[in-house]
Amino acid sequence: LGGTRDLTVYIVGTPNTRRAVILVADVLGMASGRHRAIADQLADEGYYVILPDFFHGDCVTFPDLGTPRLGEFIKSWPTEKWTPDFDVVYQHLSDKGIEKTGLMGFCWGSWAIFWESARTGSDGKIHCGVNCHPSLIIEQMLGGSVEELAKKTMHPMLMFPCVDDPVFVQPEGAVDQVLRTKSYASEFHVFSEQNHGFVSQGDVTVESTCRDVGICMDLATKFFAKHLS
Repeated sequence: LGGTRDLTVYIVGTPNTRRAVILVADVLGMASGRHRAIADQLADEGYYVILPDFFHGDCVTFPDLGTPRLGEFIKSWPTEKWTPDFDVVYQHLSDKGIEKTGLMGFCWGSWAIFWESARTGSDGKIHCGVNCHPSLIIEQMLGGSVEELAKKTMHPMLMFPCVDDPVFVQPEGAVDQVLRTKSYASEFHVFSEQNHGFVSQGDVTVESTCRDVGICMDLATKFFAKHLS
């Protein structure tokens, strides 16, 4: 998509329902983990699903996690490098006749969702966000304030923190306190037996992981049904 921007995307589902979901991958990239399987599952629920490669082929690998490479990678992708790609996706969805769009992000992707909610505001491009193990700490890494970013959001959010995610993305934390002041209702569900990254990267041959991924997808589907109907 996008002509000169040459944005690679994975698309599945039909636009005939006029409802879409944009999936925003974690730093391991759109080709990693369960990202495409999640897209397929949402398409089976009747959504036109688009999974863009916002990193344009760049990504980190599992050995990079916990090393300086991770921070270097995150800092190499400031908002001005990927927000134009969102605009390409929005135009594509408009061309397809999509009327309501939700976002679902994983780790880094949730930080991008909060930024897009603030950036697009009430212009109708997006209508809600689902945030799996949200890495809003990236805002701090880049010199910003998580609380101030949350204040700027303009859409209902479903938050899925894990047991090892920061306090500020947990129920009663700073983000929750801000979202409660909005005119719309956001929701939280804590996965107390799971570690950060399990939805998109977890081993679903492990019974508890498979169970909780299923719970996550069920709650996400219900949230989208509520806000994209």
